[in-house]
Amino acid sequence: MAGLTDLVLTRESEGRDDTAMRVIANPQNPFESHHRELLEPPSQVTLEVYEDETRDILSRNESPDLPFRWSLNPYRGCFHACSYCYARPSHEYWGFGAGTDFDSKIVIKRQAPALLRDVFHKASWRGELIVFSGNTDCYQPLEATYGLTAISIAPVIPGLNEDDIPELLMRARQAGARSATYVLLRLSGNVETVFLERMAAAFPDRIKKMTNRIREVRGGKLSDSGFFTRHQGQGTYWKVIEQLFELGRRKAGFPDEDERPIPNTFRRPGPMQTRLFPAESP
Repeated sequence: MAGLTDLVLTRESEGRDDTAMRVIANPQNPFESHHRELLEPPSQVTLEVYEDETRDILSRNESPDLPFRWSLNPYRGCFHACSYCYARPSHEYWGFGAGTDFDSKIVIKRQAPALLRDVFHKASWRGELIVFSGNTDCYQPLEATYGLTAISIAPVIPGLNEDDIPELLMRARQAGARSATYVLLRLSGNVETVFLERMAAAFPDRIKKMTNRIREVRGGKLSDSGFFTRHQGQGTYWKVIEQLFELGRRKAGFPDEDERPIPNTFRRPGPMQTRLFPAESP
């Protein structure tokens, strides 16, 4: 695969529990002209790590409903293996699958720290907000090995975890979180297939309630990819979830407004005399 260096590792080498590992299972990749059907039982999944040799570290966001322009993703794919992850379809661009390939074939950007430093040294860089990570988790287990890198309750899954919101907010605040946000479950592309299959296996007694609740807050659909509507729900039950979050946020002691970075505080890395007072704005 062009641009990738194979760094195959076994799951055991990362010190992880093997009991949660699945057999290989991926929905058909819409970008591939052929799809394989195995004639024998699929083999057990093994963790494989690939190195991305890209020289560009920042991704530019053009979505009008997201409050940032730049994001940095040191990893592609995620060992956390959340069935609802909206980033699953992005793995298919590489020729991988959105199922267990996303969970076990992890692409890393080993040069991420050096590439980011190069960005900061450019005269054109104005110290804008950079989101870690807009696609897959930068705090996944591999981070303990490679060290490449506000709380978000994401996603809210109607019929499964909305009742946990108050306790999550309280624990997050006690752990030092400064702000809290939430987004509704998104099941774009093959995420829907993976999510429903795994939820049916894990919660057979709740899967019907979950799908009914999701359709209720999505206007009869399981997913919505529209800008400004994909992160939010609609209807009476969604209003209940919003109120539950707001009450939990206030009880936990989160401030009413999120802290925002101030661009003119940015200083390029490198040797410089320590400032006693902040530089005056022009």
